[in-house]
Amino acid sequence: MIRYGFDLSHRVFTNDLDATAGEDYIQTAEIISFSAGETTKELRIPIVDDNKIENEVSFVVAMTRIGPTRPSVKYGDRTEVTVIIEDNDRPTNPPTNPPATDSPPASGR
Repeated sequence: MIRYGFDLSHRVFTNDLDATAGEDYIQTAEIISFSAGETTKELRIPIVDDNKIENEVSFVVAMTRIGPTRPSVKYGDRTEVTVIIEDNDRPTNPPTNPPATDSPPASGR
């Protein structure tokens, strides 16, 4: 988040799309306040690393202004952003050659 000017607070929260809070990421709902002179804030949303092989999933981080209300305060073009979690788990490949045996091949008799 980046802002300029006077004191201002925002409610920032996450919403599931096809990702599931608690399984894919940690749900977040925070109030972020900027004091006069502060221009940036950082919001960290933990991603849950599991061993599941799955498609990429996504969730939304949204923000709303909670105060103070001033008619001159306007958001830019975006009040939310979509976060995509790419799967980092890979399937284990079965061996391509059968395991060797210690016994000789059977005869045809």
